[in-house]
Amino acid sequence: MVLADRLKEALRDAGESQSGLARKTGISQAAIQKITSGNSKGSTKIVEIAEALGVSPVWLSTGVGPKHGGGSAPPDKRNADEISEPQRADLYDSNDAILKNEVEISITEGVEFIDVDGNFSQSGKIVNKMRIKKDTLREYGATDFNSVVGAIVTGESMSPRLSAGSTVLIDCSDKRIIDGKVYAIDQDGWRRIKCLYRTGPHELTLKSYNAETFPDEVVAITDVEIIGRLFMTVGPI
Repeated sequence: MVLADRLKEALRDAGESQSGLARKTGISQAAIQKITSGNSKGSTKIVEIAEALGVSPVWLSTGVGPKHGGGSAPPDKRNADEISEPQRADLYDSNDAILKNEVEISITEGVEFIDVDGNFSQSGKIVNKMRIKKDTLREYGATDFNSVVGAIVTGESMSPRLSAGSTVLIDCSDKRIIDGKVYAIDQDGWRRIKCLYRTGPHELTLKSYNAETFPDEVVAITDVEIIGRLFMTVGPI
């Protein structure tokens, strides 16, 4: 079941019309119709839509977990087996004031422009900025807000979960390796995104979601530096 089907089901169960949902969420009816027709794969207002319809935002966005229950907050992704498509963050006009409960995050054009300390290199450029609620970052396991950076995914090694052009947030203060989590890593200056497993006392296995084209790699732990844990996807911006 895709997002369009889940949204139509939630509308039907709630006895709500598209126009009624638009009034409750502040989203245009045209935007809602675009989702229900399958012409839009996501929304920056997925949490607001879920709350208005009384369903789980994680279920509505990804189809994972129960339809109801758990409130509007997404689960801590630190305990998830793999990255799902979580709540998306809102873009904003650069003239808007940043609220006390929000954080401004810069997005660079690729993880290759982020060093192991979480700094952007001079050779890269910031392609956009976004703001996101501090509570949302906490819900996804990020607590050091100053250590969160964003990057555009390049390449298709992690597709279909992380397709080229997707935007990801990385917690550069979280470098502890947990099997099955996704990290931005540095291998002697080669920076990329991989799913990590400790498969020996001194070795790591680097896995790609697109395993047919990008087979597993076994490397020495000492050859890999962790830039940070990838904890949220926010979709194309």
